[in-house]
Amino acid sequence: MDYSNILFLFGFIALALGIIVGVVYLMKKYNVKSEELSQGIDISKTIAIVVKLTAKELKFGTNNEIEKIANIVCDSLDYVKSIANNKTKEEKVNDGIKYIREMCYSFNIEMNEDRLFIVTTLFTLGMNLLESLDVK
Repeated sequence: MDYSNILFLFGFIALALGIIVGVVYLMKKYNVKSEELSQGIDISKTIAIVVKLTAKELKFGTNNEIEKIANIVCDSLDYVKSIANNKTKEEKVNDGIKYIREMCYSFNIEMNEDRLFIVTTLFTLGMNLLESLDVK
């Protein structure tokens, strides 16, 4: 069995977490506010590009499927941002993953365990990024 895709994914996750930790450290060190960082950047488009590139690299499916999955992940992030703020982070993540599963089912996109793991990881990273930048 070829584990290179899984190793690539774990490496990507480690890199993403390292970047987040590094950005937070530099923000604290130089007293930079998150509003200044996200000014002029569309976070949703950035996350969509990351999802597309990751899915293409992992040979996730056809270009049409990859485009749909990237849009579904971005839509789920928007959905989770719009739901009530009295929910915990875990509840929001679970709601977002449930939304992703429902949308994939409605678009006839097969979600096996591996795909679900990858999409869940990308969604969770997107949620963490949105919360760390405090984007409303």
